[in-house]
Amino acid sequence: SGSDQLMMTVIAGSVLGGLDNIYGAIIGGFTLAFSQMILPSLLMRYLGIWIAGYIPLFPLIIIFSILWFKTEGITSFFKT
Repeated sequence: SGSDQLMMTVIAGSVLGGLDNIYGAIIGGFTLAFSQMILPSLLMRYLGIWIAGYIPLFPLIIIFSILWFKTEGITSFFKT
């Protein structure tokens, strides 16, 4: 249902941003929103309509690519 999908998006944004502070969750949420809304339209404009079938994979690709290199999330880029 819709609430389950929303909860999964919230949890994914929190994990992506980093679980150690609230700012990481905010950054992760914006990153997921960008990957779900803006990135597909840009890619369809430049690569063609065939990319529309892969739109649900964009957030997963971004989550896996960031967590593969930085296991603590996006905020680990800013830690000293």
